[in-house]
Amino acid sequence: MNLIGCWWDGVATETVPAQARGLHYGDGVFRTMLWWDGRIDAREQQLQRLRQDAQAIAIDVRADQLEQALEGLRAMTLPRAAIVKFMVLRGGVARGYAPDRGATPHLGLFVHEFPLYPAEHWTVGIDLVGLDARLSAHPRLAGIKHCNRLDQVLATAELQRKNAVEGLCRGPARGFQCGTRSNLFWLQGLELKTPAVVDCGVRGVTRDRIIALARRHGVRIQEVEAPTGDVLRRADGLFVCNSIFGVWPVKRLDGQPIAGVSGVPSWMQAFPHPGVQLADAS
Repeated sequence: MNLIGCWWDGVATETVPAQARGLHYGDGVFRTMLWWDGRIDAREQQLQRLRQDAQAIAIDVRADQLEQALEGLRAMTLPRAAIVKFMVLRGGVARGYAPDRGATPHLGLFVHEFPLYPAEHWTVGIDLVGLDARLSAHPRLAGIKHCNRLDQVLATAELQRKNAVEGLCRGPARGFQCGTRSNLFWLQGLELKTPAVVDCGVRGVTRDRIIALARRHGVRIQEVEAPTGDVLRRADGLFVCNSIFGVWPVKRLDGQPIAGVSGVPSWMQAFPHPGVQLADAS
């Protein structure tokens, strides 16, 4: 995906400082958002989660910094659809692990082209594979999208070797916690289930939105222990989600059909995604 624009600490740029701590230690957080028709999808939820993630590792992002970044985004000439990545790095120079508590955090903004996925990813579903890759257990970091993503890099390398669209990563207990870039849901009867985020994994904004939508429709939600492949294959529906592609139903797991007829329940028709329109138009 080509880079459309980059903004760093108030300045449009093509480079970032070599001494930024986040480049050396992964000392920061980020959130990836969908730009569609002149706005960020679920903007307030995304920015709130970005600030919460930063606070979880003791980085204080000021509201005026975020507003300045948004002004930088509005100044860019953007297509109808794009990927917007906000990154917050702890301030100070790179040498030494000890953080500079008085340093102002860096705020970066990166905009990339939106990938044109096949329309059938939304309408028919995807083939999902189980990976051997496991996520590191760290209860204090569970839920936040920090800049230490080596687990996901290794998992995605395995996914590439398997030539699959998306793959499931294992948690500490070897059940499947999430996708390489997505959260996981499955239906069991009238209940919607998703792995609890306790020792690892990310609390995605789309995950939160689906949970809220289910509750509005009176659907019982359970955050449970990471499931095995056998549990998922017996599900009445299975899907993965993130803020870029929205929701993809799963038609097969490791080549075996999912028991349920549909990966996405009917009440989720209220959760459309513009990627379908882009795919259909391509």
